[in-house]
Amino acid sequence: DNGGNFVPAVKSLDGLYVGAGIISDTSRFKNVLDTNTDVGMDGSAGELFIGYAWNWHRYLYTGLEVFGQLSSNKGLYFGFNRKQESNFGARIMPGFRIANSTVLFGNFGYVRTRLTSDDPITQRVFNLN
Repeated sequence: DNGGNFVPAVKSLDGLYVGAGIISDTSRFKNVLDTNTDVGMDGSAGELFIGYAWNWHRYLYTGLEVFGQLSSNKGLYFGFNRKQESNFGARIMPGFRIANSTVLFGNFGYVRTRLTSDDPITQRVFNLN
């Protein structure tokens, strides 16, 4: 022991990044027309994203991201099949840098989802399929 300290190099969290993920995808919706039946869908999804991050203060972080997902999320509702095929969107991720390479953040943004259904009324009302 030489009495020295090991100090890791500070990693920059600024810049362009890309990524991919595989997730378990679950959706639950409250049916406001019939209180005895809620909608639920389960499946998995793959996601690709690209973003840009800024550390604009010693502890403050902001990320902007666009993403796309392909989903196998499906379920049954009043005897009709529903399937979430894909979604895409953009999000803003404000956060706090809590260590050299760790950020705690939330996100909010816009998501557009593609749903299909074999229910003829839902197809007409929501212009599905």
